[in-house]
Amino acid sequence: MRRLSSTSYRRLTHRPQHGGVTNLPSTPPLSDPHLPAFEGMLGDGAVGTLATALGLGAVRKARRSHVTWRPGRSAEVRFHALVETHGGLRRLDLVAATGDRIEGVPVPRVHLPHAPGSDGCEEVAVWKVPRDPLLPGLRAALDPEAVRDLLEQAGVLRAPVHLRMRAYRPLRRAVVEARTGDHRLFLKVVPPAEVAALQERHATIASHIAAPASHGWSAQHGILLLAAVPGHDLRTTIVRGDTLPSPEDLQALLAALPALNDGRRARSGLRTALGHLRMLRALAPEDASLLDALERGLRAVPPSDALVPVHGDFHSGQVLVEDGRITGLLDLDTVGMGEPVGDSATMIAQFATSMALAAPEEQPSLRAYAKRLLRNAEGLHHPDLLGAHVAANVLGLATGPFRVQMDGWQAETRRRLHLAAAWVHRAGIEVSLRSAGMALDENSLMPLSGGSYAAESA
Repeated sequence: MRRLSSTSYRRLTHRPQHGGVTNLPSTPPLSDPHLPAFEGMLGDGAVGTLATALGLGAVRKARRSHVTWRPGRSAEVRFHALVETHGGLRRLDLVAATGDRIEGVPVPRVHLPHAPGSDGCEEVAVWKVPRDPLLPGLRAALDPEAVRDLLEQAGVLRAPVHLRMRAYRPLRRAVVEARTGDHRLFLKVVPPAEVAALQERHATIASHIAAPASHGWSAQHGILLLAAVPGHDLRTTIVRGDTLPSPEDLQALLAALPALNDGRRARSGLRTALGHLRMLRALAPEDASLLDALERGLRAVPPSDALVPVHGDFHSGQVLVEDGRITGLLDLDTVGMGEPVGDSATMIAQFATSMALAAPEEQPSLRAYAKRLLRNAEGLHHPDLLGAHVAANVLGLATGPFRVQMDGWQAETRRRLHLAAAWVHRAGIEVSLRSAGMALDENSLMPLSGGSYAAESA
């Protein structure tokens, strides 16, 4: 892969622009005393201020596409914008960031007001995608000439290449799809310091299970070149009516995961959920008593002493299927040692939370498969322990509607909190949920039991 020229960063300040972009959906005021810029980053005027400060032109339309918030630590807001320049209208992505992940990183800075109507301003880091300061390889991964060089080194003939960014988490990772001729590959971009370990774990895991093979990696840019895997993801396979792997097939896939002996602990749904409580209390203050009850219940769940290799983020989008056969397991960077119940609970929680968002004609097949998974998992793990871990994962997923800036995210967040409470109730955890203002109705709150959601909850 050719060496890319380094980018010289400059420090910018700009007076806040008032008025803003009128088509951004309104977000209730959210503040973080340790991140005073956060409220301004969510304000209607933020994207206009950022674009003007970078000399990108006037913003005509914009929307927030993703918000990452770790209360008291860091926040990133990604915007899709339509900008008017001398050459016409242009679409671009901008990211604003504040907090510990960006401290000391050389990247342009812009001043934003930290409260509506306030004279105070706070400095935030800002960049235009793909100039992510911690993912230098993203620029190369979206440069057709650079990708052609990389593919040639991997043994793929030089040819016109078509690139499409499939996923992007600012400062953390990105995935770019590359198509050239009959070839289809994926470039996974991570901070350069992480790519060697990621390459090693891909090679080790792929020698034990069906997983994307690596065609090479760039230590300089933090790019891992992965082969495409045939088939559709599990959820798509279900709604298409294609032949499905059995729940036992999924368990066999997980059982074949090797121990990597690198000391990595997989993410625990239980610990993650408890870590999200501060954020959820800010997002759903009207449900404070319910969150208190859920916290008491989940803190009472004993941790498992037996740790096994687990995926750590096992959901229907991570499993690829063709003709009923599992052809690949994706996102191996989350693999580590974890509680045996973790992956089953993660998968069931994802089906439970997403059921109401599926098209009506898709729900019966999704529900039927999810119930098969549940029956199988309850044969492997104590039903109460499984239910508690599903509840924890649902609680963690309650932050999702806000993170992706879903229309009506407040109602969807609240629905997921109540769904988590239903799973706690199912697990037999003794907490006073009724005192939190809930009328527990398992049939209406738990799609896996065969019930349905009220229309206003969908």
